[in-house]
Amino acid sequence: MIYLDNAATTHYKPQCVIDAAVRAMNNSFNPNRSFNAEALSLQKQILDTRNSVHALFNNDSEMNVAFSLNCTSALNLAIFGRAKRGHIISDITQHNSVLRPLMQLQQMKLCTVTLVQPNEDGLITPDIVRRAIRPDTYMAVFSHVSNVTGKAQNVKELGDLLNKHHITFVLDCAQSAGYILTDMTKWGVHLAAFPAHKGLHGIQGVGALVFDSAHQPRPFVLGGTGTESHLLTQPTTVPDGLESGTLPCPAILALQSAIDWWVTNRKQNRNTIQQLNRLMTDGLRNIDNVEVYSDYNDSGIVCFNIKGQDSTEVGDQLQEKFDIVTRSGLHCAPLMHKWLNTYETGAVRASIGCDNTIEQVYRFLHCVSYLAKTMK
Repeated sequence: MIYLDNAATTHYKPQCVIDAAVRAMNNSFNPNRSFNAEALSLQKQILDTRNSVHALFNNDSEMNVAFSLNCTSALNLAIFGRAKRGHIISDITQHNSVLRPLMQLQQMKLCTVTLVQPNEDGLITPDIVRRAIRPDTYMAVFSHVSNVTGKAQNVKELGDLLNKHHITFVLDCAQSAGYILTDMTKWGVHLAAFPAHKGLHGIQGVGALVFDSAHQPRPFVLGGTGTESHLLTQPTTVPDGLESGTLPCPAILALQSAIDWWVTNRKQNRNTIQQLNRLMTDGLRNIDNVEVYSDYNDSGIVCFNIKGQDSTEVGDQLQEKFDIVTRSGLHCAPLMHKWLNTYETGAVRASIGCDNTIEQVYRFLHCVSYLAKTMK
């Protein structure tokens, strides 16, 4: 099998990540619920992971890291946890994990939403955002990297503008965490959501919302935290007030190992992904009857279509005939596909991981070339 669906979840998990998850499962305890030595040790390990996430994103405190089930739940915490009456800006390139919470708020008549369009290069520029700002604009939500094309936004430019207008800046790092360093303090980002299981090569089951003290969200899920149990109302302390229920401890401890592994290997992994991304992008551009929607990028995403063919059929053919795994369809980003004029057909997304090889990319290009010539 040639696995090229790393933007959905990275296929390769380092052995140290697997070992960390297995150790946690073999020594199951519940943090904040027991006070034996093992449970206290687990609490310390979870705090260490918060410290690693804090260092990775450079927010103002390791305690301002709230673990969640995934990036989607972290984004929901950011959006609903900072919601108030007023105006929110986002854009049409967004994943449904942003679009659907925003549309829900608008349908409930709690706010109004403006979705701006990128320029012809796929960039959301400060000028585009500036024209959408209103007196009641209080939040803006953007993705660092498009999950469809791999296009990265200039986050610092957006942060400078939004901070000038005192607008809360929420950043979706689903496709950038592990590929592009995010400096929340330097870039003016107030809340950033990310998953463990993509570019960081952690396991599924945990994500996190990283925030600064001035933009702490309200709890979105209420329940037991293991702390302040005498209260019938949700604790306001962080992070426990934002983490109701039992934490996914194996995934959190695996994330700690994943970050350690990433720090050691990130330069080599970045070089591999950049090299293969260029090779694949250039190769697809040189195949007759293939249209490419991606430019070179650090997240390894290459989006394309065989002209006249539905993307699902192309993806199925790659899987069934050649055992090549890609992603086809609308990628949970319907408005982006309308902008690309691919709403009816969807598009095929091949996303490279650090474990892919030059030989695999050449094999993939050969198979796409064959399909472009033979599919009717």
